[in-house]
Parts: sequence; C-alpha cells; structure tokens
Amino acid sequence: MRRFRQFTVSEFETYISSVPVKRSINHIQIHHTWKPRKADYRGESTIRGMWQYHTQTNGWQDIAQHFSIAPDGTIWDGRNLGINPAGIAGYNTGGLMFEIIGNFDKGQDSLDGLQLQAVARAIVACQDRFRLKNANIVFHREYNAAKS
Repeated sequence: MRRFRQFTVSEFETYISSVPVKRSINHIQIHHTWKPRKADYRGESTIRGMWQYHTQTNGWQDIAQHFSIAPDGTIWDGRNLGINPAGIAGYNTGGLMFEIIGNFDKGQDSLDGLQLQAVARAIVACQDRFRLKNANIVFHREYNAAKS
C-alpha cells in the first residue's frame, strides 16, 4: 500500500528549500477537494483514499497533486516533484500542485486557521524555491468554469 509523508509547515519549508527537482517549475496550481470535506479528514487514510480514486478510478499513474494541505495545517506529500501534476487539462507542464482538503464552494467549508496559515506559508516557500511571483499562481477555476 502506498504510504505518504506528513510535514509540519516548518518541516515542509525545510524540505522544499532543498529537495532536488530536475524539471522546470513555472507555476503553482491551487485546488480544493469537493470530497473529502474538512469534516471527513482522517489523516493518511484520507490521502490514501484520494490516491486510490486517482489511480484506480481515474487510471492515473499516481495521486494528482504534489502536496495536500489538511485541515489541521499539516502538509502531505503526493506525486513526485519530478512529474507534472494531473490538475488542469492542457496546463500541467511546469506545474506544482496543491490540493487543499475541503469543499470551499460558497456556503460550505471555510479556509481558515491553521489550514489557511499552512497554505500561505507553503505557497511562499515554493515561490522562494522556484523564484515564482504571485502571477505564477493559478486556480483551477481559471481554466474550468465548473470549478470554484
């Protein structure tokens, strides 16, 4: 069974600052789950469930995202950073993908507290590591009108 590594935000910042990456990263993709919602989060079993859905139902080679950000503010690893994400059809080359656990459609979960802090710090750490600007951050909804 596939295992995933959990980072505190500080551990993630240290990791991303020195992990070798052999491909060019030119943008950061921000996604959120519809399912699981924040209340559904159960640690690694939730990440493994996403992996199973992506690999067994969708037929992808691995979990779509490079990192998942949990409601408790921890960050889980995912797809190898040497491989493009499976996030935005036609726009994955050069991407680094974050999946934020929660349904952030209007009237649903709120992005707040430790999770929001982790999102902000993780993005800044990746911007620093790959020399990216705010203009290099894209949201799934920008490429798919059905997404929020």
